[in-house]
Amino acid sequence: MTLMYHIKTVFAGLEVFNYKVVSNLRDKIPTDLAVFYMRNTSPVRCVQRCALNKNCLSVSLTSNSICQGYSKVYGINSSSLITHTGTRLYAWRITEESSCNVFGYTWNASLSVCYKIHTGSNVYQTAVSHCSSEHPTSRLLLVDSESIYNFLLDLIETNNLGAVYLQGTRTPGSAYVDDEGRPIPFFRWDVGEPEPTGDYLRTDDVSRLQEVSTGLYAYNYICSIYNYF
Repeated sequence: MTLMYHIKTVFAGLEVFNYKVVSNLRDKIPTDLAVFYMRNTSPVRCVQRCALNKNCLSVSLTSNSICQGYSKVYGINSSSLITHTGTRLYAWRITEESSCNVFGYTWNASLSVCYKIHTGSNVYQTAVSHCSSEHPTSRLLLVDSESIYNFLLDLIETNNLGAVYLQGTRTPGSAYVDDEGRPIPFFRWDVGEPEPTGDYLRTDDVSRLQEVSTGLYAYNYICSIYNYF
């Protein structure tokens, strides 16, 4: 069995990390070049080694105690994952303000959301790339509940954002999914939506309700760091 950990913080010489199994990535293992390799090690020593390496973002530990560190984190769409029976990937989760330490990002304690507002308008794909360039697990804000939608409304009104791009894509004839391919369970559609043309999501600049977008026009957006990997 392979364990995948992501480092959160270092405290009193021991790594304090919080992780959960990613059920949709069972039996997968990275093929990327490791930033370090250790034999005959324990989970704690493996994670400690990663914490001391500025290029290490995650580690794997096999059943025969081989530890490998990686310079990235992985999601369901990662092209560098291959089938490896018995492997489990574990993902980190931001649960404290101290974990939201990326420059420009703000912590919302009531919703446990680490986010950053971008008022420099971009087309959809550029906005997506901009988020991921700031942090490996930063994505467009995903509106998947009433509480997150109300949070979004507050940000739009307080910061006069106008229309905002949101996380979510679809292919013709299919439902909208998040960046991990999971169906989005919540929408606040504007009148007449969702229209049949357009693969992306945004809010209307007047009603603040959601609508389909082609992604070709520049709008503001909000990046948020997620625990997908």
